[in-house]
Amino acid sequence: MHGYNANIDSAQPLQFSDEELPAWMRQPQRTVDWALIVVVAVCLVVMWPLLSRPSLPRNVGAQLALGHAIEMGESIQAGILYPRWAADLNYGYGSPVWNYQAPLPHYLTGLHYVLMQSKPETSVKSILGVGILLGGLGMFAFVRRRWGTYAGLLAATTYVLSPQMALVEPYLQSDLALLLAMGFFFSSLWAFDRLLENGRGWDIVLSVLLLALLVLAHTPLNVVLALVVLGWLLSRAWLWPQTYSLRGLLAFGLGIGLAAFYWFPAWGERNAARWQRMTTYPVEAEKTLSLARILGPPPLLDLSAINPPETESIGVAVWFLAVLAAVALFTWNWRHVAPDLESMSRGEALQQRLVRMLHTARHEQLEAAFFGGVGVLCLVIVTRVGGTLWAAWPDWPHLYPRDLLPLIAACGAIFAAQIGYLMERWQRPLLASGVMTACWLGIAAAALTVLSVPLWPDRRQSTPDLSGLLRDDKTRGYAIASLMTDWVVPESVIQVPKPSPTLIASYQSSVVEKVSREALPAAIKVGAISHKPQSDRFVVRSSSPATLTLLTFDYPGWRVEVNGDRVPVQHDPESGLIVVPLPEGQNEVYVYFGTTLPRILGWVVAGLALLGTVVFSAALEVVEPEAAEGHGSRRALALHKLNVLVAAGLIVGAGGVVPRVMPGWFTQESAPGVVTVAENQFPRALHGGIDLLAYDMSVEDALHPGDEVTLTLYWRAVRPDLHDYQVHVLLANRVDAGQVAHFAQHRHPGMIPTSQWPVWPLLDYYMRDVYQLTVDPAAPPGQYTIVIEVGECSQLSLYPCEQINPLLVRDGRGTSLGESIVLPTEIEVIAR
Repeated sequence: MHGYNANIDSAQPLQFSDEELPAWMRQPQRTVDWALIVVVAVCLVVMWPLLSRPSLPRNVGAQLALGHAIEMGESIQAGILYPRWAADLNYGYGSPVWNYQAPLPHYLTGLHYVLMQSKPETSVKSILGVGILLGGLGMFAFVRRRWGTYAGLLAATTYVLSPQMALVEPYLQSDLALLLAMGFFFSSLWAFDRLLENGRGWDIVLSVLLLALLVLAHTPLNVVLALVVLGWLLSRAWLWPQTYSLRGLLAFGLGIGLAAFYWFPAWGERNAARWQRMTTYPVEAEKTLSLARILGPPPLLDLSAINPPETESIGVAVWFLAVLAAVALFTWNWRHVAPDLESMSRGEALQQRLVRMLHTARHEQLEAAFFGGVGVLCLVIVTRVGGTLWAAWPDWPHLYPRDLLPLIAACGAIFAAQIGYLMERWQRPLLASGVMTACWLGIAAAALTVLSVPLWPDRRQSTPDLSGLLRDDKTRGYAIASLMTDWVVPESVIQVPKPSPTLIASYQSSVVEKVSREALPAAIKVGAISHKPQSDRFVVRSSSPATLTLLTFDYPGWRVEVNGDRVPVQHDPESGLIVVPLPEGQNEVYVYFGTTLPRILGWVVAGLALLGTVVFSAALEVVEPEAAEGHGSRRALALHKLNVLVAAGLIVGAGGVVPRVMPGWFTQESAPGVVTVAENQFPRALHGGIDLLAYDMSVEDALHPGDEVTLTLYWRAVRPDLHDYQVHVLLANRVDAGQVAHFAQHRHPGMIPTSQWPVWPLLDYYMRDVYQLTVDPAAPPGQYTIVIEVGECSQLSLYPCEQINPLLVRDGRGTSLGESIVLPTEIEVIAR
């Protein structure tokens, strides 16, 4: 053939080098992604306690997730692919919690439980691990695309090894929803970045899907994170107007629309349910946070604590590296802007140089400043400055100040990653490698105190079932409730009725008994034909008209058919239970949970969003644009592979080996009978088998009516056969004990039933029990003391017992002190 040169390499047409070819024509390079391996290794360091220990951490969040996994699994096994009604919560009367709570966490655990036929503990642990991995890999993927490999490594390690993500969320709270939400947040940013640079149809599909998963992961943090994604998209449109910004905004709208099957009915039916508090006083999570504790180092973990306090710290490494990055960016840009000293004073030249520096700053740096600004804004909001905002926040969706701590840590990590961005562009690669190694070494050193997690009992438990969750005293503290601190009940329920012994006992039989037989005359015969999580069928024989009371709360969507004919749904005005008037004779009653207009509209919007995504992405795939490489080239990693391997060894070795070989260096352990972290050691023995060891009280000056006092009590179990005890705390006038300025009850001290405390070794562990006391606005001035009473309360209810018989109290010498404990610290209340 004329002009053909057989020596030309077919991989390089027309003798173009690989660098000169467009990205889509280049030969794929198969190299080991060492940076990705490092991030996976760091995530495995955090996950190691989950992988190496049996069972789950014994905290309220983990046990609640366990109950939700079983409940969701029962619905999926019954063929209900997307349940909105949790039939077995709230004593078996049902709860609409699935209609309001973001469904993804409990749906994934329930689906894993059903498909894998595993223990529910394994399902919860698996999704916890997925959340940790998703957060680390999502952060790394996004930051590497935007700012380079060094920046991606620095951001991922800083974030994953921060106190919130290495200790608090996975092990102290076991918050599946938050871990998944943060992971899908970073993944969404990564997908949208691909879309903005490539404009491909598949990138639109990826962006829409990941944003929808973010919305389905956590309520209401999904709203906050989605707003951050939207703000970032708008900032990208302003910084890079030539990119596919309109496609990104359209994909954002489609992603929100795709999740409409959840949020549309949740918002449209927000007034059909209410959140009934289990306590009459504020919970610890509702408090605004201290800036000093957020920026300070986390306290040493006391391994003797069953439920150690959740640190507010985001990690010294996060904010220190973020400040260092700000200084480095300022210095870098300052040196690259030459002042114009002609015909102007030194002050004017300085001002002009600052203005030029802002105008000439690289867009990537301004983009990082957006995340830094979000972090600073959230940091201000969670402190007392944002107290007005939190006071005005509605009951639903729930959001507490500490829920924003992971976002603050994430934004700080992204901004801190600008050190890596600058080092990768520094003309002195050896010094840059040294700086990065020093950063990773500092991150690993700062993480040593949070990589030792609390011990939990390692004895394997049998797999619980619904009957066990409803009957077992050991789980009644959290599994029966819909949420951690609230009942989610229909608006028609004035007061949650007491548990029905017949209903709870029927869970051990083949058919669950959903008829209140106690209210039926003896002449009426009721036979249960079938029971499913969202339907029941009965045959009723009666010689006269009768009213059938079902042990199911009424809620929009329930339908009743009598002999095949639809009848209006009625409910008891106080209990909210469904009642069905019946004529005399034999009647077949069919009760089932249907749909409503908001739920139908939600599915319609989601379907239209799905259709729009398919059409839009298919249209863009017709013409295949040139793929962009992104800012994070992997070639810099190849040049400094040794540095990455050294950093991996430092982080994995220090984080995974040192705290576990020498735990005493980075934790503390209180001696039996002593609470090292408590300010006031105050041993008191109670006749029922528990001891009060110490207490803390946040009182320094005199209080006014309406002020709050935080009281922390430290208990321990001394007998293996403990009953369930209830604690009463009274702020009583020292002169007139009948004058009480505050009264609080803890159904389960420390949110864990006392009957479960002996699971931990007796005498060696203590329980932390926190109270938020508010001085009665009508309390007269005077000296007040804290009076504590403890008594047995074994009723199957999350509500406190109305009356208790206080246990006898003895001091350390065995002297009887009566039936109450009086703390020696006095509180002075003065008029405003």
